[in-house]
Amino acid sequence: MFCNSCGTEVSEFARVCPNCGEPTVKVETREVLGTKWADFLGYFYFWIGCLFGLIGIARLVQKAHLIVGVPFLCSNKYKINQ
Repeated sequence: MFCNSCGTEVSEFARVCPNCGEPTVKVETREVLGTKWADFLGYFYFWIGCLFGLIGIARLVQKAHLIVGVPFLCSNKYKINQ
């Protein structure tokens, strides 16, 4: 077997060329499916957390305005009768 990079004769069991150091066998690099799934779930939970955070902030603002008597961001059942 010969090195694809420099042409030196290499043992068929060698993983790298002794002359130039290039790998003699192709190493397959592929991304593991679990990593992609973990990335997806990470982003999914991040955006769900942001959504629930915004809902919580909106509810706090709604309650704060009810306390001071300003009917802002309130549903019809909480509006102050005028």
